[in-house]
Amino acid sequence: MVIEDKKALSEISNFQVFMTVMNEKTTQDKKQAVESIFELMNLGKAVFTPRSIVFTDKNETHMIDENNF
Repeated sequence: MVIEDKKALSEISNFQVFMTVMNEKTTQDKKQAVESIFELMNLGKAVFTPRSIVFTDKNETHMIDENNF
């Protein structure tokens, strides 16, 4: 069982783990805290989609996904 768990975890990226946690309904308070940190870093308004984080600030939009994390 432990070996299977380690193998499964080795196939999941850090970004996938992060997005899974952020998209859980039970972690809405954590999600709001992360959004606040992004705003403090002047990244603009953060919107979490199932596979990416989209930042919108004035006329610009930036996306972080598994390919550029």
